Amino acid sequence: TNGPDVDQTGFDNLAYEYGSQSELSNLSLQPISRASFKLLGLTSAQQAVETTLSHLNGVFAIIWSVSDSLLQVDYDTSITTTKEIALQLQKLGCRVEAALRIKVDGMRCQSCVQAIEGQVGGLPGVSHIQVSLQNRVALIVHQPPLVTQQELRDKIEDMGFETTLLPEDSSDGDLRYWQSGLLNVPIQTETVWIGGMTCSSCVHSIEGRICQMIGVKSIMVSLKEKRGTISFDPSLTDPEHVRAAIEEMGFDATLKEPLWSQEKQDLADLRFSNRMGMSNGAESQVTSASCRPDSPEMKAQKCFISVTGMTCASCVANIEKHLLKHKGIVSVLVSLMAGKAEVKYDPNLLDPAGVTQFIEDIGFGAKLLEDNAVTHGKLDLQIIGMTCASCVHKIESQLTTTKGIHSASVALATKNAHIQFDPELLGARDIVRIIQSLGFEASLEKAGFKNNLDHSGEIHQWKNSFMLSLVFGLPVLGLMIYMMIMDIQHKEQGGSMPEEQNVLPGLSLINLAFFLLCTPVQIFGGRYFYIQAYRSLKHRTANMDVLIVLATSIAYIYSCAVLVVAMAEQAKQSPNTFFDTPPMLFVFIALGRWLEHIAK
Repeated sequence: TNGPDVDQTGFDNLAYEYGSQSELSNLSLQPISRASFKLLGLTSAQQAVETTLSHLNGVFAIIWSVSDSLLQVDYDTSITTTKEIALQLQKLGCRVEAALRIKVDGMRCQSCVQAIEGQVGGLPGVSHIQVSLQNRVALIVHQPPLVTQQELRDKIEDMGFETTLLPEDSSDGDLRYWQSGLLNVPIQTETVWIGGMTCSSCVHSIEGRICQMIGVKSIMVSLKEKRGTISFDPSLTDPEHVRAAIEEMGFDATLKEPLWSQEKQDLADLRFSNRMGMSNGAESQVTSASCRPDSPEMKAQKCFISVTGMTCASCVANIEKHLLKHKGIVSVLVSLMAGKAEVKYDPNLLDPAGVTQFIEDIGFGAKLLEDNAVTHGKLDLQIIGMTCASCVHKIESQLTTTKGIHSASVALATKNAHIQFDPELLGARDIVRIIQSLGFEASLEKAGFKNNLDHSGEIHQWKNSFMLSLVFGLPVLGLMIYMMIMDIQHKEQGGSMPEEQNVLPGLSLINLAFFLLCTPVQIFGGRYFYIQAYRSLKHRTANMDVLIVLATSIAYIYSCAVLVVAMAEQAKQSPNTFFDTPPMLFVFIALGRWLEHIAK
């Protein structure tokens, strides 16, 4: 006896005759295996279990756990099978279940996993199946009298996969849960109210973090409703742990419906009552509140604008700050990487062309994206990996059951998908992620949408600026090295600018070379910086372009001024200048901008 609820009993091997020394020596060579059985609804005593199995040839020992109704049997696979053991146990008047682990080779994606679970799970006698793509293992709980281990393996192999029966492993988590009766614990669903979310990035952050928690099966967060619906295993986690994890990410989370949500529902109920003619006075009060430009219930429209000329977060902040000062602008979201602004506005006070003009007045290039079908909830995708009509049906079913997607049409021949969705609830990236989760690859087919993220013009511009600055910057670098060496070795003779090398009194040959090399870079290489700095200063703001223009202009103007003074005074030695600063500065900044747009 191993404990109060566990009994371990050994049987004489009834398949052998005692007294035969040769047969006893072959006992260790017999193919012994262990199988676990759940005896559901057993009312007989422990002695009845032992008596029943003692009549079955090939059974060597049993381990009986009364509390879990779990029976582990060691048997000779060449003499008996799990089906025969289960049929013998059924005579006790109970339902017998067994669990086995099968290694499955050949799975490539979640589509394979779902196909195996669907086909095998539909067999009579299979009560549970769980397939792990990562471990390539299938855990199957079945009734041996109805379906055998070999039949389960044959079913999987008929689908084109290779199978290997794995021995029982007490360290396997899923098998341990089945043995302790926790595998079939029903999944529970809980709603968590989340405050502090501002955009889809917040939604993706929460979903990505919570999905990694042990026991969480799925989570769906709604930015509009400010709440998340979580499905979890109550034996592994609880709603309070999930709520605390969301708060650790910097958001407000509560399991009780907050006051602001109740007020919103009361307002919706009041509007419904007004439309039914129940409260005319209240109706006029709600209507007047919803007509205020700043009211969140205002029917605002959205437009997307391509913005060029942004270089850093300061540019983004300037655009958002100045646009929000104008009457009729409800909200502004600017993406530096995408070079795009999403603006919500009051159509009674503004139109998209007016919003575009506001951005141009700030000093940035702006173009209204009128042909962007994604803005209006239409999306065309190219899908790779579909092989048959079942793939098409799977994609369409998953998409049409997703909240926010109105319709989905997938063509197997052209591998195209046309989707209509609500852009307020989800975006193109969310739809692509859904398709990828099914095991397929999806990419945008709409050329117009891709062109909004095309930076080829900026790449070409900054490449030319870098090359121009480099052509004049490399000679400047060489002269700088020459000056340092000469100043160290011939300091007493005037260093790098001795009097006998002056072209004119006060103008040395090196300073003349610096002037000739720096001036083209200052004029042509810095033209774009001067334009952007002028537009920024015109609106009383300062950005990085202003800083660059200040640094290079001061160095260039100062150097020209001291040279003119030295020449006017006919000085014997030419002064030190800073003509080397603008070319070298423009070389590194243009290289950085070029690489930045290539990365975008």
